[in-house]
Amino acid sequence: MIRVTFETDFGRLSRHFNSEAILGKTKERNAMLKTLLEDFAKLDLRPSVLEDEDIIGNAYRYMISLFASDAGKKGGEFFTPAEVSELLARLVKPQENDRIYDPTCGSGSLLIRVVRQVPSRKVAVYGQERNGQTHSLALMNMYLHGIDDAKIEWGDTLANPLHLEDGKLMKFQVIVANPPFSLDKWAMGFAGEGNNDEKFKMEASLDPHGRFAWGVPPASKGDYAFVLHILHSLPENGRAAVILPHGVLFRGASEAKIREEIIKHNLLDAVIGLPENLFFGTGIPACVMVFKKNRTRKDVLFIDASGEGAC
Repeated sequence: MIRVTFETDFGRLSRHFNSEAILGKTKERNAMLKTLLEDFAKLDLRPSVLEDEDIIGNAYRYMISLFASDAGKKGGEFFTPAEVSELLARLVKPQENDRIYDPTCGSGSLLIRVVRQVPSRKVAVYGQERNGQTHSLALMNMYLHGIDDAKIEWGDTLANPLHLEDGKLMKFQVIVANPPFSLDKWAMGFAGEGNNDEKFKMEASLDPHGRFAWGVPPASKGDYAFVLHILHSLPENGRAAVILPHGVLFRGASEAKIREEIIKHNLLDAVIGLPENLFFGTGIPACVMVFKKNRTRKDVLFIDASGEGAC
């Protein structure tokens, strides 16, 4: 049994239920709850008798989306809108027996969309999430969607990646991600004990996995830190799709040098501009960057979809 307890978003539900102004006095609330439980007891929710075997998981995902909407900016930390998840899932074209990975998996909705692209669902699912409460959400989401063998780890993907093989980063044929936009102080997990946070400066040599040889992203913007982690986690036939803020396409300094190396190594396959207001809590424009190993062509496809279905 997986127990998920929230003091914030899910705590609001309990506060509403205990509100006399909304649902009446204790006796009335108890009667309402009793009736609800009796009604649900009459339903047979076993997957074998339902038309849609994912109906429980879909209901759970729908509730997550409502909480994300209600949570505002915080909602973007654990939920990727369905239409964007579907786009990424189709872009990476997962195949049977692929390893599928999301290094910032949130509630796991993006991973589930990718798994659904494989009719047999014979894939291996991996994820990592830094927020403990959101990690619990992902575990529950996987369980309710029948993905019982998903390996979802809890920890800082950049400073402490937990999916390793022989001490090295594990490789995944398919990677999807919606990292936190321009994460500030993304490298603080590399600072040793006793270091002054204000004076700490990230250096490539501090990373045992050698992910920042092409450049160290600025301390206030961790977008390319996640991109470099993803690129180092791709095997020779790997492909990845990552949601990022538009700024990653033109910002200078170390980010420009990293972009140059990505182009030099022919890893960028496409860039898709997305409409504004797609993500909870932010109206800034975003894009999808698609990466592939072993590309046979040199050109990069640019698609401006910013005017398609804008909210």
